[in-house]
Amino acid sequence: MKRLIVLLVAFLITLPTQAITHSSSNQKWYGPFTVKKSAFFWDGAPNAVIHVNEEMNTGCGVTDTERKVTYRGSASERDWPARTYSIAVTAQASNKKIMLLIDGACRATYGLNVHGVEVLSD
Repeated sequence: MKRLIVLLVAFLITLPTQAITHSSSNQKWYGPFTVKKSAFFWDGAPNAVIHVNEEMNTGCGVTDTERKVTYRGSASERDWPARTYSIAVTAQASNKKIMLLIDGACRATYGLNVHGVEVLSD
């Protein structure tokens, strides 16, 4: 019985860490946010831009002011920006909150780089 209680307590202690999605050391999850609008476009490279309704406090002026993040692919890389856009519009259409995986590279036009989108359940 004592062993069962110890195992149960150990499981409960680790439970919060099991619900966290991995990120690299230079990336951080921000949110939760609701998607205001999302765009997928080409300007020499494919881009997926996500605008959110809530304030963003990232330290990047463009991202914080315009409440946007961008995944900018290379000319040969079209799948990843398209998938990022697809996940964002799916969350917007189903009125789900999202978390954004962002790195620290602040770009004057595009804001911070988004590397992942996590759709949250209710």
